[in-house]
Amino acid sequence: MISLTDDPAGTLVSFGHALRAHGVSVSPAEIVTFARAVSVLGTDELDDLYWSGRTCLISGYADIPAYDAAFASFFLGSDLPASTDPAEDEDADSPPTDVTTSDPSGERSSLVDSPSVQPGAGVPEERQSPDLGAVASLFETLRHRSFSEWTDEERSALGLLIARIEVRVPRRCTRRLRPAATGTRLDMRRTVRRALQSDGEVFRRSWRRRVVIPRRLLLLVDVSGSMSTQSRAMLHLAYGLVAGTLRTEVFCFGTRLTRTTVFLAGRDADLAVERASAGVVDWAGGTRIGDSLVSLLRDPVALRHVRGSVVLVASDGLETGDPELMESQVARLSRLAYSLVWMSPLKADPAYRPLTRGMRLAFPHLDHLVAADSLGDLERIAELLPKLVSGVRCP
Repeated sequence: MISLTDDPAGTLVSFGHALRAHGVSVSPAEIVTFARAVSVLGTDELDDLYWSGRTCLISGYADIPAYDAAFASFFLGSDLPASTDPAEDEDADSPPTDVTTSDPSGERSSLVDSPSVQPGAGVPEERQSPDLGAVASLFETLRHRSFSEWTDEERSALGLLIARIEVRVPRRCTRRLRPAATGTRLDMRRTVRRALQSDGEVFRRSWRRRVVIPRRLLLLVDVSGSMSTQSRAMLHLAYGLVAGTLRTEVFCFGTRLTRTTVFLAGRDADLAVERASAGVVDWAGGTRIGDSLVSLLRDPVALRHVRGSVVLVASDGLETGDPELMESQVARLSRLAYSLVWMSPLKADPAYRPLTRGMRLAFPHLDHLVAADSLGDLERIAELLPKLVSGVRCP
């Protein structure tokens, strides 16, 4: 049975298209009325959904058999013969036999109560919505478990679980000004224009204030062999950031730098992550963080995404190249970025200390060194980002 919990409006509109495919003329206004009726009755009872649709979308008995066939096919996954001959219907005092069934007590019930119709039968897999309660329960179960301990079945739900994490970033004041009800900057042009309407008398002053927008977010994902169990989780996080309203750029690095933002577009998270992993030629290879950051900071286009942005680096910091080069590039990255947050799966161990030479040199340039080895760690990172700065007040 198709679920209405994720996108009820879209589901009801799709049902209108299904009715038209069965030969029933349905107007947009009738679909709006149907949606309003469903919002009042709710979606818990399929019987209420059936009768509200039949009342709002059907104008005559001749269309009822086609409506029954469309409803059974769309919501129940069952095929019913659609009869369009009004002579096959019963008299006007009772609904047609195709619509109702009789039980031994003689009471009428709609087709959704018929035991011969099995909910969910015949519905394609891609149209069945996941059980939100089951996803929430699985999230709680796996919240504190390391990504390296997940089973293959649990990894298949990784995209749904990470999608539950809400990420917000600090905001910044731009140089652009917009009209405002109050403020400290007088909008002289609008004030004078209003004064001309009252013979030059200034009765109301107009104001302007700075436009406040979210800061850019730059995510650098280490896809080397030592990060193989965490890289896919980081890419699912990257997909959620790219698909959201935040201005996000994503780069993957191992022995070289690869921009993967373009691969993470689309509605299917798993397919987007597969495209991104296939587009990275050095997946599960070595780690040359310094060389990768050199490529990032030498590219004028990539450099534009670094300046003033919140930079998240998902890496264990196990550099196989020149540690001094890594230190110098991390220092420059920290100066250009608004905030530099290093997400290391090794930090999940309470005994972890950045003792490797590369991390020891880079550590003084980091704003935050946080753990990133479980869903709970990603939640804490999401809670940290808005706190990187206090509330923005623009003049």
